[in-house]
Amino acid sequence: MTERKYTRWKKCLICDDFVKLMFPEDAKDMLMIYEPVEGMSDESRNWKKKQMGYIHRSCLLKAASLKIKYNEERNPGISEVL
Repeated sequence: MTERKYTRWKKCLICDDFVKLMFPEDAKDMLMIYEPVEGMSDESRNWKKKQMGYIHRSCLLKAASLKIKYNEERNPGISEVL
């Protein structure tokens, strides 16, 4: 297998770690984050989305679990489901 000429390094917005994206399968654990645009629906495909960056799927899951843990510590009687 030959090395591709153009490689892209993407930085995770949470952990600041860089990932080398050469092939589509390299990006399976990275989520693209887009800036929300007021008045545009998710179904609309004819508008330009401004990409903010990438997040590791594992970083997002870790942040979600920390949020649940924080909410449980703050309100011990109420368990919140995301």
